[in-house]
Amino acid sequence: MSITHQEIVKAKEPGKYYDGNGLMLVVTKTGTKNWQFKFKINMQERCMGLGPFAARSDEDGLTLAQARDRVIELRRLIRTGVDPLAQKKAARAKPATDRTFKAVAEKFIELHSPTWKHPKHEKQWRQSLEKYTYPVIGDMDVAAITRQDVIGVLDPIWQVVPETASRVRARIYAVMKFAKARGLRDGENPAIWVEGLDGAFPSRNKLRAVQSYAAVPFADLPKFMAELRAQDGMPARALEFGILCGSRSAEVLGATWGEVNLTDRVWTIPGSRMKNGDQHRVPLSDRAMAILNAVKPEKIDPTALVFGPMGENSLRRVLASTSYGNCTVHGFRSAFRDWAVETTSYPEIVSNMALAHRVADQTDAAYRRGDLFDKRKGLMNDWASHCEPREAEIIRFAA
Repeated sequence: MSITHQEIVKAKEPGKYYDGNGLMLVVTKTGTKNWQFKFKINMQERCMGLGPFAARSDEDGLTLAQARDRVIELRRLIRTGVDPLAQKKAARAKPATDRTFKAVAEKFIELHSPTWKHPKHEKQWRQSLEKYTYPVIGDMDVAAITRQDVIGVLDPIWQVVPETASRVRARIYAVMKFAKARGLRDGENPAIWVEGLDGAFPSRNKLRAVQSYAAVPFADLPKFMAELRAQDGMPARALEFGILCGSRSAEVLGATWGEVNLTDRVWTIPGSRMKNGDQHRVPLSDRAMAILNAVKPEKIDPTALVFGPMGENSLRRVLASTSYGNCTVHGFRSAFRDWAVETTSYPEIVSNMALAHRVADQTDAAYRRGDLFDKRKGLMNDWASHCEPREAEIIRFAA
C-alpha cells in the first residue's frame, strides 16, 4: 500500500512507512524524515539511503514524486547488473579531484582571502576546515554532500565547542554556496541554518553562556600601567597605546604613520581595517601622543607600521609578564566601557562610539550623522588620566 504526501507531512511517530517498489520513509525519534530504498542484487538484500524528505521541490531532498522516480531509475540500473549502492560509494570515494569539498574550499579561500580584513582570517579558515571538515567530507564530491554529511561534521563538536562549530557551519555554507554558483552542485545548501540545521542542533547561544573577555578591573589600571611602563620594547608601547585608545589589537598592530595626524592629534583608521567597515577617528590624549613621539622615526614613511611588524602574541606575552597575566588584551576594552558607564557622566553612546561599536538603536542611528568626536576627546582624555600611575614612574623606551 502506498503512502500520500499529506500522510508523510503529518507523520510524527518514529518508524518505517512503506510506499512500495522498495521505497520507504524512515522517521527518527527526533522527527527527521529520510528516504530509503530496499532491493536485492545477486541474491543479497541491500538498503540504500536516498536523502531527506522534501515537502517542496525547491527544498533540499526528495519529494514523494521525486523519490518514486529515483527508485524507477535505480531499478533500471539493477536490471543491467549494476549495484547502485556500490556505485554511489565509488562515486563518493573517487570524485574528480577538482570537485572535492577540499579542492573547492581551497579555491574559495584563494579567491576570497584578499578581500578579508586581516591575514589571520585565512589562517583561521584553513585550520578549522583541516581539523574538523576535511577528515569527514574533504574527499567527497560537493554534488554528493547532503545535510546528513554536514551533521556528521558538526555532531562531535557542537556541544563541546559551540562557537567553533558555528563558524565551521558558516564556512561550509559559504563553500557550498560557491560550489553551486560555479555549477558544481544543485539544490538547497546542506549547511543552511534556518529551516535546515536549526532543526538538528540547539542554538549555540542556549548551550553555553557567552564568556566575557577576562579584563583587568578598571580600578587597577593605574597599577597595571605602572608595571607596563616599566617594560622596554615596542610591544609594551603598542599595548599601552591600544589601551589608551580603546582599540582592538589588529587596529593598533596595523596602524601606519600615514593614518596619524600628529598636528591635529588624530588617528584615523580606514574602514578597510575596522571590524564594522566604517572609518574611525581616534582623538589622541597627551599620553598617547607621548608614546607616538617616543617611537617616531627621524624620517616618517607614511606606509610604515607605527610599532613595526609584530603579532598579537607579542602583546599577549607582555601582558602575561605582569601580575595580571590571566587577563586578555581584548579585555581592556571591557574595562574602558565599565569605567565610562560606572564612573563618568558621558552618555553611553559616546563610549560606544569610542569603541567603534555600531549604534544599536536604529532611530538614533538615523538621526545622528556625526561621530561625536568632540565629546570623545574629553572622554579619552579622562580615560588617560584615570590610567595614569598614581606615583611617578620612570618611562623607559626601547632605543
